[in-house]
Amino acid sequence: MIGREWRATTLEDFRPDRTVAALSDKDRALGLNTVQIPMRPGPGRMTAYYLQPKNGKVVILLHGTGANRGHLLPEARFFAEAGFGVLVPDLPGHGQSDGRIQWGSTERPALGAWVAWLEAQPETAGAKISLYGFSFGSLVAVQYAAMDQRISAVVLAGSFRTIVEVFAAQTGMHGALNLAVWLGCYISHGVDIWHDQPIDLIASIAPRPLLFISGSSDRTVPSYLSDRLFNAALPPKRRAVILGGDHGTYLQANAEQFSREISEFYSSQ
Repeated sequence: MIGREWRATTLEDFRPDRTVAALSDKDRALGLNTVQIPMRPGPGRMTAYYLQPKNGKVVILLHGTGANRGHLLPEARFFAEAGFGVLVPDLPGHGQSDGRIQWGSTERPALGAWVAWLEAQPETAGAKISLYGFSFGSLVAVQYAAMDQRISAVVLAGSFRTIVEVFAAQTGMHGALNLAVWLGCYISHGVDIWHDQPIDLIASIAPRPLLFISGSSDRTVPSYLSDRLFNAALPPKRRAVILGGDHGTYLQANAEQFSREISEFYSSQ
């Protein structure tokens, strides 16, 4: 693809499919349900899947571009079955949440509103809150954890140092013209591609623990991009390359390894 075709593809990041997967009977049996809170900043509403914890820990799962909370249902079920509470929001402009897609300036206050909501619930008041950010959700996770010490731990799946770097990797052989088209589209939608990037903030998360997850078969965000961010992070930190994992299929590709890495990470806290 070149020029016009590439721009049309990039625009899909700001016009995502808003169809959200319905919870199954098994999901409801686990205790998963749907909650809504006021948008911050308003007006509007934000929507999430929610399950209260059994082990005193809540994981907030953050999806990537063109997605919504339904795309992280497999991971939500995994954490739920392990006793964790889960909150899986539709980020602003995705799924059933209002707002604009900015990958920073609207997502951070929205996430702050969800953290405040968790702290106001009797069953989660005092619970340890961690973040699981996938792909562009990892960008939001780093940004938010850097500013809120209430976040106790962070898992970054399919992460990268900067938006420019990940787009350069994805355009690859398509060249500088398509990279410029992609970045120009993001800038025109108000996304700040130069500031508050993961590489700028990752060190400030210490001494809270970090787990970096990548897939050995991921061509969308190759594992070397996650490795670069891992190298910039301060301890305590761990990394796991899921064998056979593609972008976002870490659990599906190798459930045993994924489960072991997550269990060891959280058991150390």
